[in-house]
Amino acid sequence: MDPVFAAEAYLNVALADEQRGELIKALKHLEEYRRLSEQSIRLRIDANLQLTRVYLKLAERRSIEDRLDHVINAY
Repeated sequence: MDPVFAAEAYLNVALADEQRGELIKALKHLEEYRRLSEQSIRLRIDANLQLTRVYLKLAERRSIEDRLDHVINAY
């Protein structure tokens, strides 16, 4: 299977997870999206931006103590 095609499929699943509020599942799929995006600079950049965005969104929903860990993961 084409890695770019597979990467985009993981992105779509991650976005669906996020829509349902399942941010941890979304992060797992976004990590796979980033891993499969190594051949495409455009997808690699997008994967990093998507991960940062979801980590920050997750941090907003956590307690003060947990927020720092998620913000560090975002960057």
